Amino acid sequence: MHVFSHRMLNTYVSGYKNACATMLDLWSAHVGKTVDIQPVVLLMTVDAIIQCAMGIKSSCQREIDPDSPILKFNAAINRLLELTMKRFSQLWYYNDWIYHMSPAGREVRRYLADMRAFSEVSIATRRQQLHEAAGIQREQSVHRDMLDVLLTVKDEDGHGLSDTEIREQLSRHIPLCWSRHHCKCSPVG
Repeated sequence: MHVFSHRMLNTYVSGYKNACATMLDLWSAHVGKTVDIQPVVLLMTVDAIIQCAMGIKSSCQREIDPDSPILKFNAAINRLLELTMKRFSQLWYYNDWIYHMSPAGREVRRYLADMRAFSEVSIATRRQQLHEAAGIQREQSVHRDMLDVLLTVKDEDGHGLSDTEIREQLSRHIPLCWSRHHCKCSPVG
């Protein structure tokens, strides 16, 4: 079954529902107070994206440790989006060599390393889970996230993707999801 078919997309509704329920629970503590909802809605959407794309129940809305992997991953993507916009607005950053030598370029490399570390741990964990559940036909499963698809796909010779290839696919697609949700959530705040 195609990963983006109507039946498959319906399986993600529970993930979004759980993320919304968590957000509403957290808001109940702020009844009668003024609250900036943009960061809360962003974290709710991050929760849903991580669950649907990578099958990870992140609980990032309840996470308070800034050194937790999921919050570092979220901070890295948000900062990379900001640095990308800054690069487009400053003419001297159009030159790759100058940009990579600049403080912003060094910051980009640091955040990309954080993203890679999170992705590598997530891939290794999911690969191990799939290996342990080898008796269960995962491909026949009702719920498959993007990481499952990337881990189980085979070419005509029966070879799967390497961890590096999977990480590169995730690093292309997940920031796109983040940027889309950031654009949708910004007017909310």
